[in-house]
Amino acid sequence: MQLSARLLAAALFFSPMALTACGDDNVANTGNEVVEACSDIECPIGTTRYQDSSAQGQCSGSGSVDIFTESGEVKAQCTGSGECLIICIPPEPCCEGEKWTSDSYECEKICAATCTCDGKCGTVTGSDCEADCGGCDGGLVCSADNLCVDSCAGGVIECGGECCGTGESCHELACCDPIENCKNKSCGTDGCGGQCETLDSIDGCALDETCNQEGKCEASCAGKLPECSGEVVLECQKDANDVYAWVEIDDCAGDGEYCVPAGNGATCAECGNDAHCDDGNPCTEGEACADGNTCLAGSPKDCDDGNPCNGEESCDADVPEGCVDGTPLACDDENLCNGVEICDPEVDGGCVLGEAPNLDDGVECTTDACDPSSGVTHEPDDAACNDGNECTDGTCDAVDDCLYENNTVDCEDDLTCTVQDVCAAGVCSGIQTSYKKIIEAPYGYGGPSPV
Repeated sequence: MQLSARLLAAALFFSPMALTACGDDNVANTGNEVVEACSDIECPIGTTRYQDSSAQGQCSGSGSVDIFTESGEVKAQCTGSGECLIICIPPEPCCEGEKWTSDSYECEKICAATCTCDGKCGTVTGSDCEADCGGCDGGLVCSADNLCVDSCAGGVIECGGECCGTGESCHELACCDPIENCKNKSCGTDGCGGQCETLDSIDGCALDETCNQEGKCEASCAGKLPECSGEVVLECQKDANDVYAWVEIDDCAGDGEYCVPAGNGATCAECGNDAHCDDGNPCTEGEACADGNTCLAGSPKDCDDGNPCNGEESCDADVPEGCVDGTPLACDDENLCNGVEICDPEVDGGCVLGEAPNLDDGVECTTDACDPSSGVTHEPDDAACNDGNECTDGTCDAVDDCLYENNTVDCEDDLTCTVQDVCAAGVCSGIQTSYKKIIEAPYGYGGPSPV
C-alpha cells in the first residue's frame, strides 16, 4: 500500500484531525524511517508507522486497534506513550500465526486474495494467490520477508538488490546457500563459487577416490575409459593436485547425437539402439541401428488388416498410429428379390449373397411376384375365385382368400318343366308349368304337349 493510501485509511478510522505528533514539524513516518521527534520509538521491520494526536485515545486499553486498509481489516499494535504514542500497522490482514516482537513482525498465513505488491518485492503468496512483485525501487532492498526496506538488518548480506538469508552468500549478483546446495553431497561444487569440501559438515573424498557428477565419492577413475553420463561423454583426468576426476569432454546432444559406450570408451554417435533411429513417421517401420552406430531407414508400414469389409487401409502420417480404415465395402446390389447381401471378413472378396425371399403367401387367389425395387408383391386375382356355381360371384381377398356372394342373375336349372329360371340364395330355380318344354325332336320342333 502506498504511503498516502495508508495514511488516509488510518486517518479515516481515527479522526479528521491533521497528522501531528511531537512537534508541528513532524509528519507521519512509514517503515523505519526516523524523524527528528520521537525517533527512539520505532515499529518492527515490515510494519508501517503511524503517528497522530488521536492515537492516545484509540490505543487505550488492549494495546491494539483494528484498522481498515486497502487490503482489508488489520490488527495494528500500539507502542510508545503520550505524544509519542505510535501505531504500527501490519502490511496485510493475517489469518493465522501473527507474531509481534519489539523489532519484528511475522505472519504464517496471509489472508486470501491479498497478494498486492505495494511495498513488497519478490514472490508474494497468500492462501490462494501468488504475485511476482519484482525488485525494489528508490535504493531500497528486498528483505527475506519480501518487503522493500532501507537496508538489510542484522549484518545480513545485500546482493543484487535483495537481502540474503542466514548463511547465504552473494554469487553472481544472486543470493546463494552453499549449505543447502551441498545437502546429500560428499564433494563437488557448492553452486556458490566454492567447493562443498570447505564446509565443516563435508569431509570430501579420500586420495584414492574421485568425485562424480552427483557429488558422491567413488573409487578413483584412474585408468578408466571414457563413460557416458546421459548424453555427455566424461573422461577421467588428473588435476593440478594429481587428483583424478571425471571431466566433461563432449556434449553429444548438442550435435543431435547420443553418447554410446564403445570398445575404446564412450563416444558420440548417430545411434546406440534402434529407438534412437525412429524417424518419427508413423507410416514407416523397421528403423534400426546397424553396426557402426549408424541408422538404417525403415520401410513403408503395411496397414492391411486382412479384413475386406472395412475397405482398403492406408497410412496417414498425420495420425499418431499411422494406419486408417478405408471405405467400408458395399455389398448391397439394390435388388430386393435376391436377399440382403452382407460382408463376411472370412470370405474371399467379403460379400456374401443373401437368401431370396419366399414369394408364397399361402393365399390361392393372389398372384405372387417380386419387384427388384419394391420387393415381394401379392396381387389379388378375382378370376381365380370360381366355385362352378353360376349363382355366386367370387372375389379374391389378400388375407382370407376367395370370398363368395350370392347373385340374382338369370340361369338354367336344366328342368323341362320350369320357366323363367333365376338365381336365388345361391340356387338356380324356375316356375313350374303343366307343359313340358319344347324339345328338339329328331324331325323338327314341336310345341308343348300335355303332360
